[in-house]
Amino acid sequence: MKPDKENTTAVAVFVKTPGVSPLKTRLAVGIGAVAAAEFYHLSVAAVEQQLAQIKKSLGIEPFWAIAEEAELNNPLWQNQQRLWTGPGDLGERQSQVYNELRQQFSQVILIGADTPQLCEQQFSSVLSALVDHEFTFGPAHDGGYYLFAGRRDIARSVWQNVPWSTSKTRSVFQAKLPNHSAALKPLMDVDVAADLLVMQEELEKVPETMRVPGQLAMFEWLKHYKNPRQEHKILHSVDD
Repeated sequence: MKPDKENTTAVAVFVKTPGVSPLKTRLAVGIGAVAAAEFYHLSVAAVEQQLAQIKKSLGIEPFWAIAEEAELNNPLWQNQQRLWTGPGDLGERQSQVYNELRQQFSQVILIGADTPQLCEQQFSSVLSALVDHEFTFGPAHDGGYYLFAGRRDIARSVWQNVPWSTSKTRSVFQAKLPNHSAALKPLMDVDVAADLLVMQEELEKVPETMRVPGQLAMFEWLKHYKNPRQEHKILHSVDD
């Protein structure tokens, strides 16, 4: 049964299926494929747990946007509401998911699976921002965005000709939107090894009452993680 569209919000997290699609390839260059896969699994778990928490606290309905159509029934995703992103570049896939969910929900949030420090604070800020703005960005430090939300339909052409994964991604996409957008506080989405340190600092700022077990597991991984290229350890954590 479709929900009453008025005053409803969905969040879609874009994921790739481990063992099927390459994972975190730029991160793997710096820390190795095994460690990059470990990060991805931990990050997905943390995001999943936070989405379950905000469903209870904020009423936001979570969905998993799966990159591979053949993996919609993969056991990894079976306990989730899920949809296929469709083919194409990142803009085309975001357009497909956003527009599909907009048919059922008045507001749609898009996030990735590589920002494990996300918590209820950001999602609460999104809901507040969308009261007065049609669109909201969660800026990433590299010029992209870790979160995008809207309460208005967006033509597929708006998502096209955006330079994805560059320092101009957010500014170009934002300029194509019909009205001014609100912005949340920046967060680091992890793409390369150096991003891990910034992400850890942001993760430490998550209020204890909002932390989920997956975030604590990420702390432990960061405590023992070793970067083979830079030959140093990320030693400090929330428990130190």
